[in-house]
Amino acid sequence: MRAVRYLTLWPTARCTLDCAYCYRALRGGRPMPPEVADRAIDLAAAGGAPFHLQFAGGEPTLVPDLIARVVDRVRSRGLAATIAVQTNGTRITPGLADLLARGRVEVGVSLDGPVAVHDRLRARGASTLRGLGTLCERGVRVQVTAVLTAANAAHLPELALLLAAFPTVRGLALDPLVLSGSAAGRADLLCPAPLIVEAVRGLHERIVQLERVRGTRMTWRELELVRRCLRRPPGGAGGAYCHAVRGESLAVAPDGSVHPCSQAVGLPHRAAGTVDGVDHRALERAFAGTARLRGPCDGCPLAGRCPGDCPSRLSATPAGTGAAMCLIYRTLAELEAR
Repeated sequence: MRAVRYLTLWPTARCTLDCAYCYRALRGGRPMPPEVADRAIDLAAAGGAPFHLQFAGGEPTLVPDLIARVVDRVRSRGLAATIAVQTNGTRITPGLADLLARGRVEVGVSLDGPVAVHDRLRARGASTLRGLGTLCERGVRVQVTAVLTAANAAHLPELALLLAAFPTVRGLALDPLVLSGSAAGRADLLCPAPLIVEAVRGLHERIVQLERVRGTRMTWRELELVRRCLRRPPGGAGGAYCHAVRGESLAVAPDGSVHPCSQAVGLPHRAAGTVDGVDHRALERAFAGTARLRGPCDGCPLAGRCPGDCPSRLSATPAGTGAAMCLIYRTLAELEAR
């Protein structure tokens, strides 16, 4: 049995938005009982290794009392854990921001572009920006994630510039569209290859500019991955893409059912027991060997040292997602290799 290194809790499957491409297979229902959260923490702590605890869902800030309880439990026990909350940012109050600051909790905010762009895809962009402002006022570190679609690709350089105005925003990440959940049948949102290349080049130029003039770096997750891989010798790429590939990830639904990662919550074929009886072999088998991208690799600076991709995304839309991430990595590698 492997130690849990990445624990995801879904305080609720409910959400305040109805995003155009929500992947949630689980919706509605009751919030997570405190005893389920306690049991999940015990499972992670039992391995004796440092772990990351992520609140996700659903919109976790709909259940702030559970967030407060879990943060207090982890910190009061002195567990070697980092904690983060993934949120749409619309319900960040000064009180919640203070709680996150005291508990040393980082925040991931979903933001797909300037307000007008974000509103077409998720809605309530102004509320999300207000939430970002509140987090920054309290000194909470923030990582922004944008879903890459045909609707927002051209606006990603604008997004980077917008985020530069928030001093505690430390990073940006891109998630290629997954054609599942609400996005099933929405092929119109898939980003065509020329637009991906144009967007990556524009965002790369803007990020490099910000690196030069901003007091602190705002990282771009995919760019940092590519830079690390380019420093390795060809054929020297090592390690798994994520903890789920190793069977070290545990995602817990509000009812206590267990899955290998947050994107798999609610999918029957990804079920791995409950917090009272975890099927660790199912967790280890779920995504073993599934994070590799499969080309085309000819002429790519990352050939033999590619970082791979999220196995859950690849299993959901292997052709579209794989091609998009390949193109993102390849374009970045070519730009960095100049």
